[in-house]
Amino acid sequence: MLFFSSLLNLYWAPLALLWLEKFLRSKGWKDLAGFSIFYWLQVLSSVYLGWFTTIAVALYVFYNVLYPTFRSRCFIVANIQA
Repeated sequence: MLFFSSLLNLYWAPLALLWLEKFLRSKGWKDLAGFSIFYWLQVLSSVYLGWFTTIAVALYVFYNVLYPTFRSRCFIVANIQA
């Protein structure tokens, strides 16, 4: 028996967050279009999980605006340790 069948419709959210990250790095229109396509596919597949994705996107963008250098510091630490 599948206990978490309500989460099966969450398959578009990781792709939306991936394209959002690509857009925040490159500021390209193609990346914004990819994000919006996957975001709306998530909202259309499940409204409840669409709200969840909306909150995740808002927190992610807010965090990147608040701490814009955090991403570069993480990559520097990762490169030093590798």
